[in-house]
Amino acid sequence: MSSPTTRGSRIPAPARLFLVVLCFSLVGDEIALLALTFRLAETGQGVWVSALLLAQLIPMVVVPPLVGPWVDRFDGGRVLGVITAVQGVALLPIILFPTPVVMVGGFLLVSVLAAAALPALLAVLPVLARESVSTSVNAAYEGVRSLAALTGPVVAGALLAAVSLRLCLVIDAISFVMAGLCVFAMRVSRPGKASDGTDGGAAEGIRALWRVPSLRALLPLLAITVSAMSTVNVALVFLVRGPLGGGEMMFGILSALWGAGLLGGSVIIARTRWGARGPERVVGVGALTTGVGLSAVGLFPVIAVAVPALVLAGAGNALVNVSLRTAVQLRTPAAVHGRTHAAMAALIASFFVVGLLLGGLSSVQTAGPVFLLGGLTVTVSAAGGLLAPLVPGLRERLREPRGHGSEQRR
Repeated sequence: MSSPTTRGSRIPAPARLFLVVLCFSLVGDEIALLALTFRLAETGQGVWVSALLLAQLIPMVVVPPLVGPWVDRFDGGRVLGVITAVQGVALLPIILFPTPVVMVGGFLLVSVLAAAALPALLAVLPVLARESVSTSVNAAYEGVRSLAALTGPVVAGALLAAVSLRLCLVIDAISFVMAGLCVFAMRVSRPGKASDGTDGGAAEGIRALWRVPSLRALLPLLAITVSAMSTVNVALVFLVRGPLGGGEMMFGILSALWGAGLLGGSVIIARTRWGARGPERVVGVGALTTGVGLSAVGLFPVIAVAVPALVLAGAGNALVNVSLRTAVQLRTPAAVHGRTHAAMAALIASFFVVGLLLGGLSSVQTAGPVFLLGGLTVTVSAAGGLLAPLVPGLRERLREPRGHGSEQRR
């Protein structure tokens, strides 16, 4: 069995092709989400924007833990291919009847399918890299997501301003169907395992995470950071329409700047050497970086500050995402990766839901203070987390016990 890879290695050709196909699908997702967000914001009611983002995230709380055991038991590649293709068909109601209620309801259906596909996707990535743990493929996946976040909003803003919402949704539907067909054509496969922990049900993923002290210690910081980021997701559109005085195109460009930061952060993380607790430390550094960026936007809500600050916040977001994904792969047994990724995804989505509920209070008048409060909270929490190991006694409590990580997988 391959040993865990903690530094970038050459990504195999099948993995690169898979990531290209995935990028196309994710660009379609960004186009659809940004188009729906701006159309719902035109109602002047933040509750519709929050409802849309809740429709995206609530399934992430409920669905992955239910699907995770099936990903570990059956072929994760086939699960991924079927669900991805069906997502394209699920967009038809929104294309035909683009009212606020149908937009939110239809997007909820698409999000249920996306949540079901996520554990399969994350479990398949290390298989494509031919490694049990691969920082390279994790960073490449984050780079693909970042590239989609960078290009999708700009394309969405242009299409929405020049053409129509329907065209944005049609592009997304086509991208889903093509991605699903490509997964089958490439024979992407992660065979299930009938033993070695695969009979523990959805709860096994949660137990596997909870047994690792360093992962347990990250949960409070993740709760604060993710909640703050989801709150500003709602506030951004009102920041554009209010203090920044922009429209669709500015909203798309500023959203893309976060994607530019994600892309830069993923490049940085690919070159990082992990120490004994490297991934967990980088989560704290990433959260601190994001908090500083959000605070700057809140303090100085002008375009000259918002541009670099959103790039900085996005870079910190990438550090958190890649290092957290690597930590889960590194600290938990490979036989339950479908469930551990599902459990972590559900926790992260729960934190996002909390932030979105707070974001529903956003308006043109409150957008700046929302950024400031969220950023300062994340900054203080991340700084505390990074300093905690310096407190006498805490370093030993956070140290990994024997039996976890690569030794346990063997």
